[in-house]
Amino acid sequence: MGDDPCSDMIRACLIGDVAKAKELIAIHDLSQFEEWYGGYRLLRDALEGKHRAIAKLLLESGSRVNSKDEWENSPLHLAVLNEDTQIVSMLLKRCADVDAKNYCQQTALYLAVEMRNFTITELLLRNNANVNVAGDWCRTPLYRSVEMGNLEITKLLLRHGSYDDGESLDGTNSLFLAIACKNIEILEYLLNSGPFVNSTSGIYGNTPLHHAVVYGNKRIVELLMDRGADVNARNNKGLVPLHVAAAVQNDDIVEVLLKHNDINADVRNNRGKTVLSIIIEQLDVSRLKEILKIHPKIKCEEKRRYLRDLFYSNCLHDCKDHDEVISPVVEVLLSHDFTVFPEDASNRKFLHAVVDKGCTVIMKILLQYGADVESSHAQKKGYTLLHHAVNRGQLNVARTLIDYGANVNAIDGNEKSPISYAIDDVNIEMIKLLASSGAKIKHPSDTFRDCLNGDACLWNIMNVWSITKILMHHRVFIDVNVADGPTTTDSTVTHIRIPHSHVHYLQCDLIEYLLSQGADVNAKNRAGHSLLYRATMCNFNDFVEILLKYNADVDIATPEQMSTPLHLAAAIGNEPITRMLIAAGAVVNAKDKFGQTALRFACKSKDDKVVAALLESGASIEDIGKNDTTPLHIAASNGSLVIVKKLLKEFADVECTNKNGHTPLYLAMICGQREIVEELLNYGADVSHIRTADYYIFSGNINELPEFDVVQPEAMRSTDIRYNRRSNNRLRRPGRNTVDVIMRHIVMLKSLNGRVETQNQNGIDFHERKNNFQIICECEVEMMKREKIGATNISYYDILIKSTDQLAILMGNESIADSLKYSDYHDRFPIYSKMLHYNLTKGQHRGKLLNPSTESLNFLFGFVLPKPVSWKLLDYLNNDDLINVIEAGPSTIIVDKSSDN
Repeated sequence: MGDDPCSDMIRACLIGDVAKAKELIAIHDLSQFEEWYGGYRLLRDALEGKHRAIAKLLLESGSRVNSKDEWENSPLHLAVLNEDTQIVSMLLKRCADVDAKNYCQQTALYLAVEMRNFTITELLLRNNANVNVAGDWCRTPLYRSVEMGNLEITKLLLRHGSYDDGESLDGTNSLFLAIACKNIEILEYLLNSGPFVNSTSGIYGNTPLHHAVVYGNKRIVELLMDRGADVNARNNKGLVPLHVAAAVQNDDIVEVLLKHNDINADVRNNRGKTVLSIIIEQLDVSRLKEILKIHPKIKCEEKRRYLRDLFYSNCLHDCKDHDEVISPVVEVLLSHDFTVFPEDASNRKFLHAVVDKGCTVIMKILLQYGADVESSHAQKKGYTLLHHAVNRGQLNVARTLIDYGANVNAIDGNEKSPISYAIDDVNIEMIKLLASSGAKIKHPSDTFRDCLNGDACLWNIMNVWSITKILMHHRVFIDVNVADGPTTTDSTVTHIRIPHSHVHYLQCDLIEYLLSQGADVNAKNRAGHSLLYRATMCNFNDFVEILLKYNADVDIATPEQMSTPLHLAAAIGNEPITRMLIAAGAVVNAKDKFGQTALRFACKSKDDKVVAALLESGASIEDIGKNDTTPLHIAASNGSLVIVKKLLKEFADVECTNKNGHTPLYLAMICGQREIVEELLNYGADVSHIRTADYYIFSGNINELPEFDVVQPEAMRSTDIRYNRRSNNRLRRPGRNTVDVIMRHIVMLKSLNGRVETQNQNGIDFHERKNNFQIICECEVEMMKREKIGATNISYYDILIKSTDQLAILMGNESIADSLKYSDYHDRFPIYSKMLHYNLTKGQHRGKLLNPSTESLNFLFGFVLPKPVSWKLLDYLNNDDLINVIEAGPSTIIVDKSSDN
């Protein structure tokens, strides 16, 4: 035994040690334990542990019986939960509080009912337990018994005076539960126990009969009616049971209620609806026929009201073209003498209600009564019956209205005709009906905008093709080329057809059809963009091809930037469109507002294929733009070697300067374009033009190189031209490789005894560490001096030092020309091979210009000059001047401007 008898006693009760508990109680007084430990813990511990012997020992030893634990459960609650009838009886004999509530406001009786223990329930009732004490959620023992469907305990509770005329917090009571659970036996006992048959419950104040109708139990409905339920009782929403039965579509219960002697079949709910109204609006023909068989006779005026109520109701509100749904119901009503009257024909609201429901039968009757077929909506200006029918998709009603003379071109307050609504909804059948009935469209682009420019799905766009074909076939468009209204964009219908990329094959067919029917191929929108310009902007090659097929004007320029489609095609780098435009006669050298040609845009976009197409078509390589820059300036600065080669092949002037005095070579150098610098130098660009940066470059002070102004593509910022942004004209300092290229070229010139600026020679002396390259160059020069061309006395060295005019004379020698054609000088003179190639090419080209120029000059003078004299005069002219001389001569002179390779 421990030193603390109280702890020993608690331990004994917890573990059910009866012998230990008896021993401690025999030695110590029980009250001593109870006073020291709250007075009641021992009994609760024993009951919670289900130690009946300990509990019995404690009770027999005088333990108190009305204590509570932390959940406010008394020993009686715990004994009931243990279903221990003997302990419950002992507690009751010792005056335990039979109506004590725990934390959930539950009595021992409520717990006994919940445990389905009939014996303990009966024992508690014999000991005067309050049968109507409500617990949590205001639920009584009777409520819980009915909820559990326990018939025997329910009877027991009712015999002991239980009643339930109130309701729980969720608005239900015992009678409602019996109905919901469809427990007819319990329901009968409840009805026998009190006048509850017409009691109300819930937030809507429903009677038991309302509940029975909702749960659809015919036997319970009949039982309640037999017990005196009021069949005409209204709930808080003004509904009688008959309304509820009709709403839930329970025809069996409707029939039972209508057969009751006291039923008022014409009683209306809070919305003015009778049971017949509700069934009519459900549009169930078979149910309607059945209800009309058992429904009492209806007065003629009431029949008129029923039909009117149907059209004013919300049934079928979200449907379209439901004539086939509503007409059978109307026909049934008409067969039972429900009808409309002549005065209804003048009711605009009723006429539009009939259209809204799509009932052709009633509409014909009203029109026969003289209804105005042009009757407009009371709240929508100019919104006629036909507008309404088309907008709601009521095809049969629309056809009926047209048969009775409705104006298919009436304009409502939204400036829309009926066919506009049909097009908005992509209603093909409605469009066919209106188009064939003479509908016309003044602004076609306005009409199509809603169905194309919004969330245009593929299905809609596919149907637009069908719509347009129908409209064109029936000549619906007053003028297919008229622009839309002043509040929009002044676009014609063909502008609306610029397609979405994933369905453009459909739109191509559509645009071609429109053009074949007379649409203006050169129509412009408000921005002044032609169809061809927009199609080019979107890279739609197929569209461009179709437009050109219909002779679109290829040179229509935008009003602000004066950009043509060819400018745009070159700027975005679209070669196929560029070639199509050129083939269609586009002016290749047309200039925009900034003086830029298509070739300049192509050079900026770095698209060599577009450049080739333009050059093949006669684009001017010497075009001078803003800041006096040429295409070669642009190509040299943006690093496009392929384009530079193409321009050089066309004999672009490498010595032309912009307004800052910069040559293409200079720009290529300061932009770090090493390969282009080398190509220009080999072509013959004068290295002496490099002045400003020379000292810094050749002295080795690369980091001291000052910033230089490079011509920016100012016009390319224009919103009119969406140019290819691959061109990134950022200034870069020339790297060591670029400097080496220039140094090597100066060495090559020095080896040829060419003219080299003193400063450049000093730069070589300052930087050159080894003279190996100079030695190689000098050796190759000596070889070229010794090597003769063919059987002549002309060496390859002569090709490099002679002027272009001298080379032109040499290339006129067939022996020299043939020898050079089969020469392998590229392999034999690798260092100077490119310089040789370019010199020969320039001489050959010059020679082809000199001969026709001489003929033209003789023609202009009126007499023949000796050829050497003529050539001496022409020596002062450049190639472009020679071409001008040729063009001034007789038209029979043909000049070959192409180069020989």
